[in-house]
Amino acid sequence: MIKRVAELISLAEQTISHAGSDSFEVSKNRLRTQSLHFIKHLNGESDPNYKEFDRVSGQNSANSVANCKAILEGIKHDIDNDYYLSSVRGLVSADIFSDYLEMAEYLLKENWFIPAAVITGSTMESHLRNLAIKNGMSITYIDTKGKVQQKTADKLTTELYTAKFIDKINHGLIGGWIKIRNEAAHGKYSTFSAPQVQNMLDGVRIFIGANPL
Repeated sequence: MIKRVAELISLAEQTISHAGSDSFEVSKNRLRTQSLHFIKHLNGESDPNYKEFDRVSGQNSANSVANCKAILEGIKHDIDNDYYLSSVRGLVSADIFSDYLEMAEYLLKENWFIPAAVITGSTMESHLRNLAIKNGMSITYIDTKGKVQQKTADKLTTELYTAKFIDKINHGLIGGWIKIRNEAAHGKYSTFSAPQVQNMLDGVRIFIGANPL
């Protein structure tokens, strides 16, 4: 997130330098589109920063781009100071959800689909580990240095499939969900969408219900 907002601030500076040239409008429209996309995926369209950026970036002047840059710098400050992560932590720690999947559903409805993907994926991985334990399988291994390591979700899924505790369809679905979770955890939000996270959430619910502990 920090890298992306820094790129947008740099784009705003480039746009300001193009004021009065033929390329100004093209650069300004690019800044508007990319920044609104970023803010929407970061905190939803209800975020005051989104609404203000939408309003300011619609104005036709070099000064409006400077104001856009100021908004982006404010967002960078919030990210640097852990504001967005703290907001998610607050929701996670609040005693208002009966389970983590309900929490993920709430975050998804608020358009916080990145943390929703992480929580859904982590819930699924926890269930996979417990499912492996239930069926007498080890969830750890000894690495080349003699240290005990936790098996990855991909490894557990493959082993559960090989042992016929899950079928081929679920094996493929879980692999896709793990990829989304990993992408979300690394902030690669452009590689998946909110509808995909909703499908993931629905699928994980069905998988857990069909494979109780």
